[in-house]
Amino acid sequence: MDTPQLILVIGLPGSGKTTFSRALADRLQAFHLNTDIIRDQVGMRGQYEPEAKKRIYDLMLLEARKALRDKKNVILDGTFYLERMRETYRQLAFAERLPLKWIELIASESVIKERTSRQRTYSEADFSVYEQVRDHFEPFSDERLTLQSDHPDNLPSMLDQAVQYIAQN
Repeated sequence: MDTPQLILVIGLPGSGKTTFSRALADRLQAFHLNTDIIRDQVGMRGQYEPEAKKRIYDLMLLEARKALRDKKNVILDGTFYLERMRETYRQLAFAERLPLKWIELIASESVIKERTSRQRTYSEADFSVYEQVRDHFEPFSDERLTLQSDHPDNLPSMLDQAVQYIAQN
């Protein structure tokens, strides 16, 4: 890929976004940014009010912009459950004249319940957070690749599908 690409991996808490995004970033030699990691790095764990969420997504935008200008492919990993969060990144891709690819991860509620019951390094989302985000997830109509992430054994196939999707114009 000669022109850097902006790839957004979206989905509900526990859908496997970070596991997938890290593997995809490794495969594509891309720069990976994650909202939970950013929140941790800036000392904002436990802060999820709208202003705090906006700050995290704004910080991610700044880092993404820098990496894209350095000609790096960028993979962003977050729920992006509100339209205003998504629009910011559409504007970035348009302003930088870059391709924008959306990949949505989905998983069954039983799998998400099991995943969110375990301690994870950065994510603080438990099943009640999943339910809140699910109930407030604004409609998303952009073209995207949707991947079912219920089974960890499917990761190689998911990565192959994503690479093929990203390569399309």
